[in-house]
Amino acid sequence: MSTSTSTIRIGRSSGKTYGLGLGNQSDFDLGELFEFPSKSSDDCHLFFEVFFNGNSIVIKIKRTNTDVVIMNYHPSSTPVHVHTIAHQNDEVSGYTVFVIFDDHILRIRLENSEFVECSTSSFTISSELLQSIRQKSFSTINDGILRACFVVNKGNFNQFESYNLLLGNEGNFFVNKDKFFSFRLPANISDIEIDDIFINSSNCTNYIGLEWMIKSTQFSILLFYGKVDSLDDSDYVPLYLFAQTGHYEDPGTHKIVKSCEGFHISKSDEIEEFEGLGFEIVATIYVPLITGHLIQKLLNLNRYTGCDFPDSEVEFESEDESEPDSEVDSD
Repeated sequence: MSTSTSTIRIGRSSGKTYGLGLGNQSDFDLGELFEFPSKSSDDCHLFFEVFFNGNSIVIKIKRTNTDVVIMNYHPSSTPVHVHTIAHQNDEVSGYTVFVIFDDHILRIRLENSEFVECSTSSFTISSELLQSIRQKSFSTINDGILRACFVVNKGNFNQFESYNLLLGNEGNFFVNKDKFFSFRLPANISDIEIDDIFINSSNCTNYIGLEWMIKSTQFSILLFYGKVDSLDDSDYVPLYLFAQTGHYEDPGTHKIVKSCEGFHISKSDEIEEFEGLGFEIVATIYVPLITGHLIQKLLNLNRYTGCDFPDSEVEFESEDESEPDSEVDSD
């Protein structure tokens, strides 16, 4: 793809820092580019677009009709998301663009529609995880926090995982990845969809709608963060996702953060027991009442067996989903 716009070509100058090492070129062939939608809590997409190919990340700045081309020195890396943050004050109008790969992050700063800085930092979504991801979703909690959700194929089961990514705009701090929670889903699901929905952006009230198919039957659950005691719909049964938490010092920020070390799903009759063991409710999962078999399957798949859920300690049900669903009363 040939472009006649003004082009600034950025190369890696030293270490993790990028600069104008390759000089400016007004016109050259970028090859085939694929648009990578940029998500944010503001209207950054009105000012620039982000594209990618195996050799370059290209930011097309609409206001100045300029292409900022960052040479990709990690051709084996896979881009998974682009997130932008806008900065406004009396003197400077700027944006920070985070290009998130499976093994690193590029942080690109633009001020007054001009390139300022591009740096990189390590970031890990393991190749094993990346290859086994069946569905992913990124959503903005606020300007500095990004939620990443994945459904991952684990062989005998699928695992839903939720991370909060705290993004840093300045200095050496790029990202803090907190594995917020995870739980297991049946192994034979298909046509998976994740929909992260905000009800009230002022206090970040939100839920995740998770849908999938088993054979010709559609299943869906609503997942709320924290303990939600009631839902104005008698057709749903609440299940509670417990996390056993530990505390450690984050090496990047030197702050004490919580780490989820084990998970368990139960109905309301086990709340007091697990809270007494040091667990806390991190999410409430509402399951349709008519899918009684799904409720029992979630309970069986997510019994607490230790930090890493050793497969040898978990009794998996048969994957024959042909048996009729039975109603399960909430406690």
